[in-house]
Amino acid sequence: MRTILLANLFIGTTVYSQPTSTPYTTLVKGSSQYDTALNDYTNEVVASYDTTYEPKTIKTLVKTERKEVLVFDKNQRVHSLTHTKKNKAFISFTLPQPQTSNNKTTTVVAWAYWVSVNEDGAQAWQQNVQMLSKLSNGITSSYTTPLGALAIGAVPDLMVPTTGEDVYYAITNEANKDLFLIGKHFRLMDQGKGRAGYKKFTDKAQCQGTYFLCLANDNTVIPVSVNIKVVAIVETNYYEHKTDTEQKLTPR
Repeated sequence: MRTILLANLFIGTTVYSQPTSTPYTTLVKGSSQYDTALNDYTNEVVASYDTTYEPKTIKTLVKTERKEVLVFDKNQRVHSLTHTKKNKAFISFTLPQPQTSNNKTTTVVAWAYWVSVNEDGAQAWQQNVQMLSKLSNGITSSYTTPLGALAIGAVPDLMVPTTGEDVYYAITNEANKDLFLIGKHFRLMDQGKGRAGYKKFTDKAQCQGTYFLCLANDNTVIPVSVNIKVVAIVETNYYEHKTDTEQKLTPR
């Protein structure tokens, strides 16, 4: 018995389908479209100006003067470590207060202090006085002492003694002065230890108020006499008031 296998072979056969037709419709479809919109507004236009003249007072600086003011000059004794009294001391001083009036203002623009010990310090001060008398720099009318010359910037430094006893000194305020006296940590503006010392201040915030100069002697048996000097440079501005007219335009 023979079995015959038959196979159908399809080569390059293309199948076509009948296109489906879309039915025609008579329905109306609506749509929205936007066009340019116009808004009404009012625009104000300056047609002219009204001119008026008003009186005005003008404050004009006429001149400025600077002068040295002696604030403090005193000797302060500071005892030794073994003395029955404390080996610490202090002095206080107040700078000239600013003043304002209709025609002038007065303010401290700089100040300086000097500390020196015993006779050696006094001799160093006299040497500074002699040095100042030899200067001729055109501004001698602004100061009368070496400390004033230092405060105003006419001299960069001062001479100090090379021999003698020394002392510790510090500039501070009242609250920190109390801490210094009881031996606690305190804040200060300046400090030093020597036979003499000095410092100038020009910061506006430091050119007013009351300050304290604290002193301490670490010598076991020898007390010291400390000379303290403080000067301030006071600036006075003089003004003149003039009446003038100011133009004012008012739109219409």
